[in-house]
Amino acid sequence: PDMDDEFAKDVSEFETLDELKAHLSKQCREDKEIDAQKEFERAVMDQLIKDTEIDVPEAMIEYERDRLVENYDGQLMSNGMSLNQYIKMMGTTMEEFKETLRDEAIRVIKNELILEAIIRQESIEVNEEDIDKYAEKTGKLYGMTAEEMKSALPADSLEAGARMDKAAQVVYDAAVRGPAPKKEAAPEEAE
Repeated sequence: PDMDDEFAKDVSEFETLDELKAHLSKQCREDKEIDAQKEFERAVMDQLIKDTEIDVPEAMIEYERDRLVENYDGQLMSNGMSLNQYIKMMGTTMEEFKETLRDEAIRVIKNELILEAIIRQESIEVNEEDIDKYAEKTGKLYGMTAEEMKSALPADSLEAGARMDKAAQVVYDAAVRGPAPKKEAAPEEAE
């Protein structure tokens, strides 16, 4: 079809091709900004994890790997494939697949331990607005509304998630701001 106003009306809710182009351009820009923010946040946390020495017990790693396997299984099931089918298709075993998740499990654990330490250190508390914001953000990941998320998850899980988000924001803000300036020692008074 010709790229004209009639085309725009047929494929969208917009009346003109210019309106459709402006909308698509805006949407593309917003998507790129969101991707850039996520990339920044991941890089900041990865650097913090790298710079923080934490010994993670093997039992925690195993638990987190099992949780990651369950997440993969759920994602694959929603796309009509079982984890076992996926593993066979990849030509690997469950143990080999779990081993590929080891580094990610350690990263997730260290991330959570660091954020929990920040929550304690900064005495981070959340209010209903923080919880609503977290429910909305999490709901988008699962194609649910904030209200649906609030119904699906226990209140303490929502509160804990909101608290972790606030702690992460402390880290991101510090990364943007840079390190706090060092205070200089007061000059000694002349006698």
